[in-house]
Amino acid sequence: MDPEKRVGPIHLVPVVTATGISAALGWLLENSRILSELETPFSRSQTLEATVYNVSIFALLLGFGALMLYLLIKLRRASLLKVVILTSLAISMIGIVEVYAIALLSVSGMLEIMPPDTSLLLSLALSLVATYLIATSDNELVLSSILLLYGSSAGSLLGVLLPLWTVVLAAILASAYDLYSVFKGPLKYIIELERGRIAARTPEPISARRSESLLKGAVVPFKGLYIGIGDIIFYSMIASTALLRPSISFLRALVVALSLAAGAYVTFKLVEKRGALPALPLPALLSISTYLVALSLEAALL
Repeated sequence: MDPEKRVGPIHLVPVVTATGISAALGWLLENSRILSELETPFSRSQTLEATVYNVSIFALLLGFGALMLYLLIKLRRASLLKVVILTSLAISMIGIVEVYAIALLSVSGMLEIMPPDTSLLLSLALSLVATYLIATSDNELVLSSILLLYGSSAGSLLGVLLPLWTVVLAAILASAYDLYSVFKGPLKYIIELERGRIAARTPEPISARRSESLLKGAVVPFKGLYIGIGDIIFYSMIASTALLRPSISFLRALVVALSLAAGAYVTFKLVEKRGALPALPLPALLSISTYLVALSLEAALL
């Protein structure tokens, strides 16, 4: 976070926006019924074996990402990191946008009358435009809006696809990795490198320093605060799961979202005093705990 900035309730806007969007998109996906035909590497079974399998896939993805960061740092190719981030965003965005385009057309009853490949062409066009804007724009509102929409969409999709216990354990695993990465792992080095680059260019305008950020596309900028896109994805995944599983409950979703926002606010206030901190562990802990308590109360009242 920029040292001259102070954290206030306004800094919860990205968190509240992400959870709200993800809940709405989760409802859209659930009502479209299209995900039953979508093939993914994850199992949708509620069994222990399926949960272990799904969490193992998450662990492999996190490990692969950590290895990529480690190699780029070791090979002194930190500038290549921006290319890797933008390429990953573009590729994943195409698939995500297509899923939501099909869902929207299905719910509106227009899927059968639209020309073939309409959703694919739409996803390609929107993804290319969004990636171009992320790569070239210095406007904070443009960057944060696109990245929030991307993170919310990805998180909501995972929340609808994955069984409840997979979401819970994946969030815990990602929180543990977040702690390691920020304090001991590759993100610690990248953050220190970024601070050195900014310090070396202090005479330049803020917009110029932001546009050259090594983490551009991987963090959501908002009023001096930078939230990792992975954190937004997991916030959204928890929010959409809380709304839909085991049945739709807007009250449960609201309570979980409030606990998540409370955890995020405490984390942001600590960032104000201590510098960079992992933004996932405390919000995930509070929201998941609230979620499990809510499920227990619902079961007891039945």
